Amino acid sequence: MKVILAWALAAGLAAASGCARGPKAESEAAILQAVERHLASRSGLNPKNMTLRVGSVKFRQETAEAEVVFTAKNDPKAIMTMHYGLRRQGAGWVVEPQAPAGGGHGAAATGASELPVGHPPVSPATPPAGELPAGHPPVKSK
Repeated sequence: MKVILAWALAAGLAAASGCARGPKAESEAAILQAVERHLASRSGLNPKNMTLRVGSVKFRQETAEAEVVFTAKNDPKAIMTMHYGLRRQGAGWVVEPQAPAGGGHGAAATGASELPVGHPPVSPATPPAGELPAGHPPVKSK
């Protein structure tokens, strides 16, 4: 009888700990999976060198806003937080494309091929030369 009681108590504790995680933890895990899939699809990144965790997440029916904390595996002091917008797709989530931070030139910041009309070609290695488009703010040289 004591063995049965011990098994019942252990099963009850296991079930209670599973319930404590609840849907929020499962949704956070789904958010983390979506971010990991997004990172795996990007060239030049090695997600295996980072540990990711969801710092915070706000769910709004079919969308979510998440702060994901990245920690370098080789340097635990190297920490970065990124904001992701996500949308529900089927039973999971997908990362929405992001606008460039700081209102910079989207094409230059994201590697896209389209620049605003009249914008000179941009190369990351060389500054623009010559005339600036009409209405462009003055550029100060160092």
